[in-house]
Amino acid sequence: MEKVILKTKGGNYSALFQKGIKHNNVAFVYYHGLGGQSKIVQPLIKKLTEFDFYSVEERGHANSLQKASTSPKKHDKDIYFVVNHLKEKYKQIYLCGESMGGLFSSRYAYKWNEVNGVFCWSIPFYPKNIMKDKFSKKFLIIFRVILCFLFGWNYQYQAVIDYPKLTNSKFLMKLHELNIQTKNNTSEEIAIWKGSLGIKRKFLKKRPKVKIYYWQGTHDIMSSSKILNKIKKKNFIEVNEIQNAKHILMFEKGAEIIFDKMIEIAKINLD
Repeated sequence: MEKVILKTKGGNYSALFQKGIKHNNVAFVYYHGLGGQSKIVQPLIKKLTEFDFYSVEERGHANSLQKASTSPKKHDKDIYFVVNHLKEKYKQIYLCGESMGGLFSSRYAYKWNEVNGVFCWSIPFYPKNIMKDKFSKKFLIIFRVILCFLFGWNYQYQAVIDYPKLTNSKFLMKLHELNIQTKNNTSEEIAIWKGSLGIKRKFLKKRPKVKIYYWQGTHDIMSSSKILNKIKKKNFIEVNEIQNAKHILMFEKGAEIIFDKMIEIAKINLD
């Protein structure tokens, strides 16, 4: 993948780009999760070789050109600007995202209809659940959040304690130990908390403007099967579970069904 700068009407965005082997005017745009970064997409780009692929750096992360923000609306607008910029080049655009990236991609689907589909997984319906196990850790995070609100400080941390709860992938945990992952930012954590408020209600009661395909691991600590069962009854979006998988699905066994679905839908719309 090569590093590119997407010069949109709303600002410049750093991304990694892979050219598809077929010139079909289709692009996938990926948004990573909290603490991730654009280059951690190997399992996905190895499958989506037919299509142009962009992995965009989320604001406040790694090499992002946007400052961290507690506002989920800024994340929404980031996606809006990128999509509208790419629409000048492509006939079809698909959003895809994991965790935080899946959350804001889903929010996009309820606000605008300028893409052909949204593929998302591991939306943090209950992000607070991650810190229930240890009082000291919970206190530390709350303290950081208060400081951020009162003084604008953005404390960064590495969630080594959380990784066994977030993924079964030893490979991903090894990447984290080697400090390849970016450090989390308190502002972005707050943006997720704000952004997740109401997203479950939208999934249950409102029809998105574009089709959403959603996956969740059965052992995801940030959501539950009960939520999925309620969403399935509404038939507003397509919902699936991956057995024994945790929060970071892209590196889990069974994630192939996500990639295969993305390819299937893109090819159907090409015909």
